[in-house]
Amino acid sequence: MVNLNKKNVISFYSKLKKRSVDMFEEGNLEDALKNVSTAARLAYLFNYIFKDDDLERILMESSMKMLTGKKSEKFVNEDKKFVMIDSFGWANRGLSQQYLRGLISMNVDFLYISEYVSESKNEIYDEVRASGKGNLCLVPEGNNVEKIKFVYDTITEFSPSHILAHIFPWDVIATTVLYALPDVRKYNVNLTDHAFWLGAGCFNYTLEFREYGCTISVEKRGFKSSQVLLNPYYPIIDNVPFSGFPEAVENKTILFSGGNYYKIYGDNMIFLWMMKHILDNNNAVILFAGLGNDKKPLEEFIVKHKLEQRLILLGYRRDINQVFAHSDIYLGTYPFPGGLMTQYAAYNSKPVVAYSRDCSAINKVENIIFSKSLHTTDLTYVNLEEYYAEISRLINDKSYRISKGSLLKNALTTKEEFEACLGECLDGNRHLDFKMQEVNYEKRTEWYMDVNSTAVTDLIVELFIHYKIFAYFYFPKIMIKYTFPLIRFAFRSLVKLLK
Repeated sequence: MVNLNKKNVISFYSKLKKRSVDMFEEGNLEDALKNVSTAARLAYLFNYIFKDDDLERILMESSMKMLTGKKSEKFVNEDKKFVMIDSFGWANRGLSQQYLRGLISMNVDFLYISEYVSESKNEIYDEVRASGKGNLCLVPEGNNVEKIKFVYDTITEFSPSHILAHIFPWDVIATTVLYALPDVRKYNVNLTDHAFWLGAGCFNYTLEFREYGCTISVEKRGFKSSQVLLNPYYPIIDNVPFSGFPEAVENKTILFSGGNYYKIYGDNMIFLWMMKHILDNNNAVILFAGLGNDKKPLEEFIVKHKLEQRLILLGYRRDINQVFAHSDIYLGTYPFPGGLMTQYAAYNSKPVVAYSRDCSAINKVENIIFSKSLHTTDLTYVNLEEYYAEISRLINDKSYRISKGSLLKNALTTKEEFEACLGECLDGNRHLDFKMQEVNYEKRTEWYMDVNSTAVTDLIVELFIHYKIFAYFYFPKIMIKYTFPLIRFAFRSLVKLLK
């Protein structure tokens, strides 16, 4: 296990930034950008900051150094032409399709740029090709510098009036390009509103899906309220056939939960104990669909408490909508709730029950569902006894369960409402006002430290093997020169064997 505290994280982060500056000053833009991206990934994991002006400066100066010589005369397109740049590598797990379909509904010329090409996005690519005014650009393989120049050339040739960026928090390609386009109106589609991300300095507007993200963008990212546009989203529903459930669910009320495993490991694993309590006191089963770096703690908990037939892991389910349709109740994860999963539950008229110690803005699942109306029912409980009582009532009273689920479906934002709001946002009109939320930033950081400091994540492996960060900071250069190439060779050999 790798055990990190906030002091360690800040130390690693500061040294990563210094390496970025050193590489940039040496003229090694590729390595400078790699280190910026890695620093951003570290900041994203622990979220003790939400914006870094030093990293933004490196991106801006890299943009000037790479692209200034390539610039043609400034262009300001009076016609409405849109670019959407998307660096996510999958369909139906972000907001790609909502915004893409929004552009299609506006009947405007647009260019969709897929920064990382993936077969899992073929559905999106086909949708662009089938649209009357859509153009598709699949960015070819290459390093950061090569991709930046390709994307910049593609955008300037298209000459857009607006750019929407739906990008990873550590995306150095899109952000470097956007810094070179000061005369185009640029919008960040803020999917990761709870976390650190690059690019806060290059966007004119940020498109938020809840008031929590609006608050952080104003308080921590440097946006004015007039630059923050609230547009709650709706879930994309697929047609993947149902793959079925294990036999153990027969004749039992099915409670369902899911998400990345890190969402349930904080606060002394209390969520696991909550699930055990529910099963000990009700005739029900709990299904959990999850993915992530480390499911071992969950598996060990299940075996230790002999819950193999009652707390069942489904893994990753492509038929996620059908999983909701065939379940009875959705349990929100804790300490980190899931936004899209909550919406799937509401769409399928399933009641939602969630727990939070303090019911802070980010933990209130009501904010994901009741986006266009007042909260007409409580979904998030701060008292565990009340939480358990609500779940037992939902399990034992089918009519109550049905009425609660129907209420939630009617409260969701619709596709038509989302697209109408998007059109007004892109016309320069702020469609929905938002109220600033009270955010306990120190508490949030503590939670992320709790969850991520004891997990050997992909980032830690990358830092250790590929970037030699720990060695760079703590070992003599002679060890770096001879020992770490051997470690890299051994690691890659092991990966090949495991494949």
